[in-house]
Amino acid sequence: MTVKQEQLEDVLAKIEAAVGTGWLEKWVHEIKELEFASTPVKSYRELAEKVPPLAVIWCLASDELIMIALTGLVKMTGILSAAYEIGINMHDCAHLEGFAEHLKMLKSRNQSIFLQRRYLQAIAAGYSRLGYQPLLTDQLSLKEKDTQINIICRVIESNPNDQVKTDLSVICSEINLINKPAILYINIPRKAGETGDLLTCYTKHIASLAAEYKNICQFILTSGYDTPGKNNPVYYSISIENINSTLKLPECFKLYLPG
Repeated sequence: MTVKQEQLEDVLAKIEAAVGTGWLEKWVHEIKELEFASTPVKSYRELAEKVPPLAVIWCLASDELIMIALTGLVKMTGILSAAYEIGINMHDCAHLEGFAEHLKMLKSRNQSIFLQRRYLQAIAAGYSRLGYQPLLTDQLSLKEKDTQINIICRVIESNPNDQVKTDLSVICSEINLINKPAILYINIPRKAGETGDLLTCYTKHIASLAAEYKNICQFILTSGYDTPGKNNPVYYSISIENINSTLKLPECFKLYLPG
């Protein structure tokens, strides 16, 4: 992904305008206190345990932009990629019904809520760029011709293998509760350095689940890394072998990925 310094500055300005300068100033002040404490806290993961993740990403990206201004070299790190993805998708969702309430949740200090809302925002922005106007609530919904389509977006946080079936049973319950037809986006973040065993395990179970519900629900499986870092993709798609949904729905997964 090739991004100019001016584009990064514009994206951070869009985030600031959306969340409020006062809100960012409060958390940037706390981040700097943590960074310069007697026992410094500087990594994204550590800071995001104490400060809203959105504020951490904005602050760290701003710091990196200062270095870019000094050196003239734009290198897309994981933090800059995350800020760019969030800012672009936020801008493309700002006109959607439900955005104000969504933004409150995106600003949450709870890492799980932030991850869920960031992923949902990415999906909603993809549809928005295709000309749809999805309703931005806990579930997305839109109309394709005369058909109402419901969209569930879920991030499954890394868990031990014995937790896989429990996670998927929750998803099954959600499928049974919503109106059909539906699209189910599932993102399985990977921790840096983590093996693909857990991802393989989830993919196997999700393939079985997708086969069971293929007449009423289209599954789209993605992965990525839960912590912004050097060359860590934000999201990337995973094919589910031998699963052919009978639903004819538009391709919409358009996300900004670090190059």
